[in-house]
Amino acid sequence: MLEQKTLYQIFDVLKNIKKHYISGEPLIKAYQKSVREVSTSNNPPVFYQTIADACTRRLGIKRDNFLDLVEEWLNGKNSKLIEKIKKYVFEYDRINKFFEEFSNEYKMDNIKKNSSLNNLETEILSFRINKKVSNKIEIVAKFKDKSIPEWLSENISKVVETEYMNCLVENMNENEKQRILKILQNEM
Repeated sequence: MLEQKTLYQIFDVLKNIKKHYISGEPLIKAYQKSVREVSTSNNPPVFYQTIADACTRRLGIKRDNFLDLVEEWLNGKNSKLIEKIKKYVFEYDRINKFFEEFSNEYKMDNIKKNSSLNNLETEILSFRINKKVSNKIEIVAKFKDKSIPEWLSENISKVVETEYMNCLVENMNENEKQRILKILQNEM
């Protein structure tokens, strides 16, 4: 049987995998990064192998089997992963609550195939944002059937283009403004 702290470590790995995967990380990298983060976030920190062991040997499976179950979970099919964890823990309510709360709303196909950024040269940016705004972003992205990074990228690009144009216009001398206005009027 798994100890309660081991169950929570597995949950933390799953949460982090989901976060990294939705951000565009390949599944194996999302797993490795998540195990590393969970191992160092423990107080006191534990070995990477201890966390990896919780997700594999203590569940009676190898890493590839765990990743297959996680991939199914990310595709909205929780049952096999839930069954595997319940086999080693009696806290069924806690397990059910976790999977209800963190079940994946984005299919892998939506993240990988439908991304408008697939053929563009891109830059990865990281920033902090107010939790209330973050929750609203998650809801809007879900309604638009997009991943959070994909929705943010599209909408931030629009805002940046508008602000960029505003800055250009604000910093132009009067002659340049008049010339551009004439060009735009002729195009309409």
